[in-house]
Amino acid sequence: MPRVKKSEFYKILGIKSTATLLEIKQAYRKFALVFHPDRNVNKSENKRLEAEKKFKEIQEAYDYLITNYKEFKKRKLPQQKKKKLPKKQSHNKIKKLLKKQNQNKK
Repeated sequence: MPRVKKSEFYKILGIKSTATLLEIKQAYRKFALVFHPDRNVNKSENKRLEAEKKFKEIQEAYDYLITNYKEFKKRKLPQQKKKKLPKKQSHNKIKKLLKKQNQNKK
């Protein structure tokens, strides 16, 4: 059986490449219920073999996407640059916030 291309894993599960972890799991469960070998025991041999092949593809796609989910998201999300305030400004901001909190407590 030829291995599935990694670029097709989202397509196999019928989801977008921006899918969340929950969406990946839901898609997997939906297809697993249809193609799981235990669900296809009473079908013809050809249909059983087709379902088994499809289930293996689904399982491979799911395993790969779940295992590499965090890495994918790091690469896809642009790194946000944090605005750095000059030390004196940030120190003054903290002082003001603390002063405001203390006044609210009284």
